[in-house]
Amino acid sequence: MDGLGHTGSLGVFGADAAALALAGLERAQPLRARLSAISGMGYRWVHLDASDPECRARELTRSARRDLAATLRRDEVRFAGLDLWIPAPHFIEPATADRAMAAALGAIELAAELAELAEGRAVVALTLPTGEEAAGVTEILAATAGDAGCVVADYASPEVEGGVSHEAIGVGFDPAGMMMARGLEVDLGRAVAACKGRLGDARLTDASEIGRVAPGAGRLDALSYTVALTAAGYTGPVVVDLRGVREAEDAAQRVIARV
Repeated sequence: MDGLGHTGSLGVFGADAAALALAGLERAQPLRARLSAISGMGYRWVHLDASDPECRARELTRSARRDLAATLRRDEVRFAGLDLWIPAPHFIEPATADRAMAAALGAIELAAELAELAEGRAVVALTLPTGEEAAGVTEILAATAGDAGCVVADYASPEVEGGVSHEAIGVGFDPAGMMMARGLEVDLGRAVAACKGRLGDARLTDASEIGRVAPGAGRLDALSYTVALTAAGYTGPVVVDLRGVREAEDAAQRVIARV
């Protein structure tokens, strides 16, 4: 079996439009070696993992940030953004709120700096809390991101009534997450259309009856998804996100070979 399931080729995306998210991949090698390997696979964008000690804002000096940007430029891999997958409740629970906010604010600053140094996108992908008690969190992050020229891509829910209320807060769209939450037959095209003009980050993910699978091995209709993203005005790279996928490194190579 070629792993493409019923959806056929993923070639509708194009290699230059595909980013690889480091979150969910092994950290057995230093970041420099991993970036070189990503470039060798054919990826031209990378979404760095803010939880990785080598990408953690509070641990990167100015010199280290310049070195990281230089590594990206040398390997001809553009910076697509930072993933910061802190559980949403951590932003509002007293025991974890300060640390979560510090991490998010640091990630926004780092993303903006790397986007400038490495010719990329100032995007931080995370999951914001919802409800009245979360309003202050959103206001602070939106103001900070706006001042930095960064976009916070919120993966909480792409169909929140009324949409986002801040220019610096965009929608993060995860097909697999939506299929798992709302059923494999959910109309992804319609869901993407509901986010028109608000998409800050879009994932290439897939799901089947067993859960998350490599893109092309589940129920995602890649062609329809691509058309929907374009119609909704999304112009960034589509992020190959392999969190929860078995043998993720092998899957990363298979996906880029088919886009």
